[in-house]
Amino acid sequence: MISTNSNQKINDINISIDKIEPIDESTLNLLPCAIGHNGAAKVSNYFQTKENTQENCLVSSFRGHELKGKTLDVPQDYKGYIFRQSDKKQHEWETLSQFKDFTYWNHDIAPQTSDKQQKALESLSILSVIHTLISKEDIENEIKL
Repeated sequence: MISTNSNQKINDINISIDKIEPIDESTLNLLPCAIGHNGAAKVSNYFQTKENTQENCLVSSFRGHELKGKTLDVPQDYKGYIFRQSDKKQHEWETLSQFKDFTYWNHDIAPQTSDKQQKALESLSILSVIHTLISKEDIENEIKL
């Protein structure tokens, strides 16, 4: 995730954010495996999900392996982007699309608050509090309490 400036240069990596097409939130899945394919796929034909109310998660399978997942929203004031490396230069990334939520999947284990995906999103809210500027008035009001 990245802030919403139109172009940013971070550690000599150029990230270009223009011509963004939103994608259907239900189509973005983070699987716990590597798939040797980049490009279009008829995911909805083969990757069916259902809700497991006992474990409060989504359930599916991929290549015979049970997966348990959870959909997470991108925090307010943030935007999620999908990038691909530019064909032109090694350190340039182009934006493919934008998303508001995603579903991450675990092998056989129901998602937990200790999962790295949930912790990463949680850390964004903590970081925003840590980096919020505090005015002199705020400090004086806190001391008076």
